[in-house]
Amino acid sequence: YITNLFRGSAVGERLPPYIVYKAETLDPLWTEWGPIGARYSVSSSGWMETQQFHEWFLKVFLPSVSDRLQTGPVILFVDGHNSHLAIELLGLARAHDVVIYCLPPNTTHLL
Repeated sequence: YITNLFRGSAVGERLPPYIVYKAETLDPLWTEWGPIGARYSVSSSGWMETQQFHEWFLKVFLPSVSDRLQTGPVILFVDGHNSHLAIELLGLARAHDVVIYCLPPNTTHLL
């Protein structure tokens, strides 16, 4: 399995994808010829887990919204998957003025 996390904003901005492979370690060949700026990770299931979402939030999302956070809170819509709702991450979001709005599980594709 492979998971791809894509994020877009209401004003049409897009972030590079965050790609999670099903593996114990990341083979450097998997990162060659990928999308510009893409970040890569692994999990035992190939799905987004708490560790991967936390990394994405810190290393991809927060830097991408840092200028917007100067003028007020930012809303991040997530599906209800438990990897997005870890207490530590929710505290981190609050500390950075990010409001996490949780949609029902597996429904973000309907947006």
